[in-house]
Amino acid sequence: MKGNFYGASQGGRLAFELVLERILIPRMAIIVVGAFREVEKYREKIGDFPVQCALRFIVGAKDSFANETVKLHEMIREKGVDSRLKIYANIGHSFPEDFDEYLRKMLFY
Repeated sequence: MKGNFYGASQGGRLAFELVLERILIPRMAIIVVGAFREVEKYREKIGDFPVQCALRFIVGAKDSFANETVKLHEMIREKGVDSRLKIYANIGHSFPEDFDEYLRKMLFY
């Protein structure tokens, strides 16, 4: 798949895993409140991450998956992948209200 791809919660985790396995290689994957657990399992494969794919993680500070998302983002950045993380202070495991604005900014930066 070319272009951009996004997923939320379990779909966000699946989108990331599909890119990691090179089943999908979009220009950008936007992962919204991804349901990530035990992200250390991804460390070895991240070294082979498609460099042409940018990652954008969106998570709420009150989300139970926030800590693992931050760890994953940091692991990816260490490998030189273009990854950005936006943490919303006042949300949990839900879409941010301004997602449409954020999406426009990410797609047309």
